[in-house]
Amino acid sequence: MALTAAWALYQWEKKPSWQRLTLSGILFGIALMIKFSAGLLLPAMLAEMFLATRVGSDRPRLFLRSLAIWLAGVTGTAGALAAMFGVGGLSLLIGTHVVVQEIPGLARPGDFPFPTTFFAFHADGYLCCAAGLWLVYSRRLWPTAAFPLLLLATAAAAHVWHRPWWIYYYLHLAIPVAWLSSIFVSLTELNSTLRRVSS
Repeated sequence: MALTAAWALYQWEKKPSWQRLTLSGILFGIALMIKFSAGLLLPAMLAEMFLATRVGSDRPRLFLRSLAIWLAGVTGTAGALAAMFGVGGLSLLIGTHVVVQEIPGLARPGDFPFPTTFFAFHADGYLCCAAGLWLVYSRRLWPTAAFPLLLLATAAAAHVWHRPWWIYYYLHLAIPVAWLSSIFVSLTELNSTLRRVSS
């Protein structure tokens, strides 16, 4: 759901309108109420919104206006969902994310760290990702790669600290790794096509 919110944000970039921006906020609000881990996308979303704002002396003002519209969608959705549950609805929605639960067989959260063996299992993906990072650096593609770069940095930082680490959390790393890998693959394929056409 959070990635759907990101998709709506990209649609707003292509054709700016308050409706598309609000839709992105609504979708992100739903995603947060489903799972707080959607918040990992927040730095990337805000950076993308800022980069999409027209460059100029009034850029901060335009960004803050866009941010206000987007946040209105997020908070309005959270409020609407809470209202559906009546009095105490917001506490009910948030409580499921923050209440500590005893899990049978789990002695300490620290007993379940991130398994570094995953890097070896998916070495090809990480090599492509590294190649994508090199292309981003060498060709100064920072604006294009801002979203996956920030998502990867945020997810990596969160999972260095967060315990326990469950297997499905790997998706938080796999998505930006695949995204950055696709930059390498697409640019390599483009260069290959151009060479074939020129010859």
